Order: sequence, then C-alpha cells, then structure tokens
Amino acid sequence: MATGIVIPCEQSTPIYESCFTGLRDYQLAVDGHIEALDLDMPAGTVFANDESKILGLPLNRRATLLWWLSTPIFRHRDVICGNAVLVGQPDSEGETQSIPQDLRALLLDRARYRVEVQTAGETERWAGNQLVFEDYFEAANWGLSLWDRWTLVTRVRVVDA
Repeated sequence: MATGIVIPCEQSTPIYESCFTGLRDYQLAVDGHIEALDLDMPAGTVFANDESKILGLPLNRRATLLWWLSTPIFRHRDVICGNAVLVGQPDSEGETQSIPQDLRALLLDRARYRVEVQTAGETERWAGNQLVFEDYFEAANWGLSLWDRWTLVTRVRVVDA
C-alpha cells in the first residue's frame, strides 16, 4: 500500500491525501489507464491518465506546474490533463512507494511558501526574496514565470516560508 496525493484537475477542488493498494486504485483516481511521469526534484512520480489528451480531459494546471518545476525538460512542451496522483518514486523492484514525507508536508501542511532560484554558475546556493505565497501552486507559477523572464535562472524551487 502506498500513500499519495490526489491532484484533481478542477482547481476549486483541494488536493488531498489518499491510500492506494494497487493498480485499480490509481486507475480509479485518474479515470483510466495510467502513465507514470517521474519527477526529478523533488523526487516523486505523477500518475496520470495516459489517454487524457485523446479523451479531451481538462488541463490539470497544478499537476503540470509541479511537473514543469521538477522536470524542466517538459516545460512548455507538454501538459498533464485530467486528475493526477503524486506518489514516491518506485523502489529497486519497481514497487510504487509512498510520497516522501517532506514533499507531503510541503504540499499539505504548510500555509506559506517562498520561491528560490539557482542562477548560471551556481550549483549549490539558492537565492530568494521576501515575496510570500499562500498557495504552493501559485508560488510555482510565479517561479516558472520568473524563470521564463530571467535568462540567468537555471533551477526554481518552492520552499516553506
């Protein structure tokens, strides 16, 4: 059994924690067959409906922002549609793991967020400002927008304020 976070495509529906005992649970959560999208930073996996675009499911803005923030190669190249489930990355035997506790806490237990960036030539240091957001996904959106405008930015992350 793995614990994950369901990210509904309808933005007015809050994200929530859920337990998944097997493939069928993930399929029910995303309304169809699943595809796995691995996240780089923070490490995790998003399960989404693999036919979502063919079926014309609505854009999942929050899951897309999380994916773009974590795995920049897909930024402005692909989107996630329909409901999504965020879990941990698989173990060495390919078994789905629960969402890492620090990521779960960041998404569900925090109320204030900041955006930090790395710039060209920096591989260790993160810089930020005093701007505070009350929603993780709005902070992610702002950070990605900053990344688009500021060519020196090489990475963006959202942290607890």
